[in-house]
Amino acid sequence: MQSPTSPVPGRVILDRNTRARFSARIRADRRLTPTTRLVGQAALFACMDARTGRCQAYRARLAHEAGCCERTVTRATADLEAAGYLTVVPTWGTRRRQQGGRWFLPRGPNVLEWRLPADFFLRDSLSRDPSSSLKPLPPAPLPEGLARALERFGHAIADRHGLPTVPIPG
Repeated sequence: MQSPTSPVPGRVILDRNTRARFSARIRADRRLTPTTRLVGQAALFACMDARTGRCQAYRARLAHEAGCCERTVTRATADLEAAGYLTVVPTWGTRRRQQGGRWFLPRGPNVLEWRLPADFFLRDSLSRDPSSSLKPLPPAPLPEGLARALERFGHAIADRHGLPTVPIPG
């Protein structure tokens, strides 16, 4: 499977399935704290722009979505960046403001660009190899008392709806 393409060169757009697999990888990474994983989930699902593949949200919104404070979001995005999951790109506002007699350009929301590992799409193609397909396990046998109770319950339902009954094998 090839990586999804983007109108911007060098950027990857994450479709729904890729986001779900990427989310599972973040959740499984035990180097990250549970709160960092929650912030990653919030940035990946609640605040990401599907057209650009970037998360451009203020810390307050990420904190609200993850259920934590803004300082925790700052630390969590730094941890996610250190772990190699994203790149934080600072942005600046578009309008100048005056504060205390001085003009300044306010900070805008940070842009979080996701970085997929090089083996991300390779692992997916290897896991779908038909020669390594796993066979389903046979069902575990039911205890005798439970099997009889389920059979009686099935007969009661079948009698109520006028359906034929079939005994449980085993």
